[in-house]
Amino acid sequence: MGHLLKVRIREAATSDINPFWNFFVKSIKTQFPEYSLKAKNYFLQEHYTKENFKKWLKRKEKTLLIALNKKEIIGYLLASPPYGGVAFIIWLAVKTTFQKKGVGNHLLKSYEIIAKKQKAHKVYL
Repeated sequence: MGHLLKVRIREAATSDINPFWNFFVKSIKTQFPEYSLKAKNYFLQEHYTKENFKKWLKRKEKTLLIALNKKEIIGYLLASPPYGGVAFIIWLAVKTTFQKKGVGNHLLKSYEIIAKKQKAHKVYL
């Protein structure tokens, strides 16, 4: 990471939902060309809804890490709890202007520590 970029990684709280959600929607719409518009709309309207994120965080059903530059969310990682020792990262995105600066790697390394504590021996992305 560049010397001016001070990124902090932490687990998201329910109070982070609104700024996270705005970034999540934008990232899904702009950063994942492998998905059709129909698939992206399905993700956002049916499964990865703001309400589901709130529920998942309250119940600790998923791990949501956010990368912050000062107070701005510049990246995230969403993962399911390990099953049979295997953890699954569902979504990983970094704001375009912060890509290629080690933010994604920092998110992955932070999640790896959490996954190990959850007894995972393998992580899929």
